[in-house]
Amino acid sequence: MQKFPDSVTYWNTGKLSFLTIVLFIFFLPVDHAGAQIIRKSKVTFLAADSLLITADHYYSRKDYPYILLFHTEKASRGEFDSIATRFARMKYNCLAVDMRSGENFGYVDNETAKRARSRGYSTTLSEGLNDIKAAIAYAVKLSGQPVVLLGSSSSASLCLLAASDNPQVKAVMAFSPGEFFKPELEITELAANISKPVFVTCSDSEVTWIKEMFAETDDKYLDLFLPSGQVNERGTDLLTPKNAERDQYWLAVLIFIKSL
Repeated sequence: MQKFPDSVTYWNTGKLSFLTIVLFIFFLPVDHAGAQIIRKSKVTFLAADSLLITADHYYSRKDYPYILLFHTEKASRGEFDSIATRFARMKYNCLAVDMRSGENFGYVDNETAKRARSRGYSTTLSEGLNDIKAAIAYAVKLSGQPVVLLGSSSSASLCLLAASDNPQVKAVMAFSPGEFFKPELEITELAANISKPVFVTCSDSEVTWIKEMFAETDDKYLDLFLPSGQVNERGTDLLTPKNAERDQYWLAVLIFIKSL
């Protein structure tokens, strides 16, 4: 998918423009949302180091591919409850994964993190790569299709790393990625060699370094959506009611998803 021209990428985030509304209607899922059954259940699977990973499974149809959802630091799979349901209406099944570096979100405790701490596993942010790889293998086994990864903050950076040499990953959506893992890993260097579709977005305060981070990424792989006004939320908060301009972000995500 080519980048949006400036008139569309840098939408005025005060109100939805006429063009935005037209695009939103055009790209709405064909199926009637009310007729679609989405089943939510809790599942577990093993990481390569034998840690049991907990995830919420949002299932609609066997032939749908998967979007895998990875939370921000100190959070849990509960971060994605409303978000996953919306993706499921775009003809995807979803796995919202409890990563080992987390605590809770709302009333949902991070079961993987609790299990990791009680059994002496390392819970550093970088160890979350094991959880992402395990989720990819689990979802591919369920569907037989490549997956889309969505990460927030540090997990966004890990998703880019996990996707870089894995043919089972079709695309990545990175919300507020950053350089969390220097000097062992530089996301700027990784981004320069991206060779699959990547959607990147952020808050207003993050625009400068996000532009720098992806400055060398090949245009044919990069879909960069940046706010044109003040947006203080970051990560997956950009898709929630915390962000008054969330419709702009959802439309950009929907167009990216439809392009895959």
